[in-house]
Amino acid sequence: MAIPFSYCPVKISYMEEIHEDLFNVKAGEFVVVYAPIVFRTLLYDPILLGNTINVIKNLKPHILVNSEIEEQHNSPCFASRFVEGLFYSSAYFDSLEVMLPDRNDLRRTKFEEACCGKEISNMLACEGKYRRVRHVKMDMWRSFFRQSGFKEKSFSVHAWCQARFLLKQYNHGENFTIEPNGSAITLGWKGTQLHTISLWSISRKRNR
Repeated sequence: MAIPFSYCPVKISYMEEIHEDLFNVKAGEFVVVYAPIVFRTLLYDPILLGNTINVIKNLKPHILVNSEIEEQHNSPCFASRFVEGLFYSSAYFDSLEVMLPDRNDLRRTKFEEACCGKEISNMLACEGKYRRVRHVKMDMWRSFFRQSGFKEKSFSVHAWCQARFLLKQYNHGENFTIEPNGSAITLGWKGTQLHTISLWSISRKRNR
């Protein structure tokens, strides 16, 4: 594609250590922030979440891509989290059963153990700062990003067509759904919403 990319890894032990000075951003560079299921891990500490967003803003990204699970798993009530998690997890595991029917498939077992199992355990068994799995729906993220000085962007028609095309390439892809969520895109499985991806840019106020 003849696009010059550079890769400069930044290693930190804790999110508290993140700072814009760690990133070697040069003047004139086009900066894109891709955050797949990251911000929800910071909901347990609003100060840390706010600091991380401020670091991103100081990097002056042209676009921020946020991908989060589309479900409410942040209730302080265990019973509510259990019921909400049950419906979501049932749809998720049903999609795995269809897409990867071999239960001995190493890809499936690793994903179930490393991702699904640990997340469900943390969401249900932990409280306070130890409960890091705190999914909230897009409406909550939309409010948060707007208050943080970001403006939501729309996906192009080409992006929508490409997403639908990719789903059709999978067996049983017809069971997946993609639908608009404001300006965002939500992926679902047989009517249950699973993931939402949204685009954000720094809101620049016009001079009067």
